[in-house]
Amino acid sequence: MNKHLINLLIIPTTALFSQNNWDNYKVSILSQFNTLSFWSPPQKVGLIMDYVALAKPQLCVEIGSFQGAISFAIGNTLAFNQKGILHTIDKWQYTPDESKKSEYNQFANFWYAIDTDGDLLYLDFLARHFQGNLRNYIHPLRIESLKAVKLFSDDSIDMLFLDGDFSQEYALNELIQYFPKVKKGGGIWLNRADLESKHLLVKYLMETCQHQNSWSYGIECVLFTKK
Repeated sequence: MNKHLINLLIIPTTALFSQNNWDNYKVSILSQFNTLSFWSPPQKVGLIMDYVALAKPQLCVEIGSFQGAISFAIGNTLAFNQKGILHTIDKWQYTPDESKKSEYNQFANFWYAIDTDGDLLYLDFLARHFQGNLRNYIHPLRIESLKAVKLFSDDSIDMLFLDGDFSQEYALNELIQYFPKVKKGGGIWLNRADLESKHLLVKYLMETCQHQNSWSYGIECVLFTKK
């Protein structure tokens, strides 16, 4: 059995889990990632899927969806679990604020050069994620993350995946605003934790959460559980 499945802290004692069925299902989902996204290596996505498969979160929130690679992985894992919902939060609008250009660091050139029609990208996201049974597990919210936070009650989120704004001030504010919404023991994934602009977020989470090193994808995508 995968060592990560053994190390998970939150294990539903009544849940039946077939390792063989899960492994085959996960491989079938990961096989689609070569054409789905260059942002998300299958190894990283596989860790996230393993976590969702075993923790069986009821309420998941993803901030920053873009092409929807992580949404696709989480949604399909919820479908395997046959329960849970993922709220994906993104404006699907990629024109960075000129006043914050310096805060985007090495990603500035990409975001300023990208010729992406947000409406078309959003429609592509809907087409990919509303096929078959997947539509029952993913709820897209095309809204700013700091406006969406009021939609969630305190201590209601089982898993939060942070992959939104790369500017330090905004990203830290996202974390601070959403942190009370996460249940005690809930999982908080911080994507691109290796970026300088995310260092204050890492510091905040190290002080308020338990770092789950065996679940993390190096220092790039890190899992914490709320104390």
